[in-house]
Order: sequence, then structure tokens, then C-alpha cells
Amino acid sequence: MEWAAARIAKEVEDNERIEAAAGTRHFIPGSNCNRITHRLGTEEKAEVVKKIDSMRDSGISLETAADQSGIHKSTYALWRRQFKLPNYQLPTISKTETTQKHYDR
Repeated sequence: MEWAAARIAKEVEDNERIEAAAGTRHFIPGSNCNRITHRLGTEEKAEVVKKIDSMRDSGISLETAADQSGIHKSTYALWRRQFKLPNYQLPTISKTETTQKHYDR
């Protein structure tokens, strides 16, 4: 039974240390209930999707764009599905635009 008492004492010690660091007893490590995704309405979610699409159009990666918008890339994909949007495609550049950019260098 000594091992059980030692284990309980260590658990109490760990809990007190976490409580002191967090400043509350109600801290749950890894909890993300305060993330932006839990507070946004439909219009706001659509705006975030448009913002990420715009960032991706300018060459920013999905991971970076989603992170800068405060959401996870899987949340972005979920919202696109909820809004019945097709998968993201990079904007295409016409052959004329490509040729013009080549000559503008």
C-alpha cells in the first residue's frame, strides 16, 4: 500500500503545481474551448474562409494562412465542406499573362 500512498501524494503535488501555475483549479491542460472557432457565426466563418483563400492566392501555404487566421487547417476544410465550396484550386494564369511576365523581367 506504500506505493499507492506515494502515487496519490505525487498526484496531489502535481495538481497543486499546475493550479499554482494556471492560477485556478479549473484549468484543463490542452483545453481549447476559448478558440475563435467556438465564437464565430456563419458569416464570420465565411469571411475567415475567404481571407484564407485570398492568402493562398498570394502564395501563402494553407498551414500558415490558417494559423494566422486563428484556426486549424482541418477546420478550414470542414467549413469549406459546410458551405458546399469545391476544393481550393490555385488561380490559373493564362499563357498570355505568363508570356507577358517573362518579357517584363
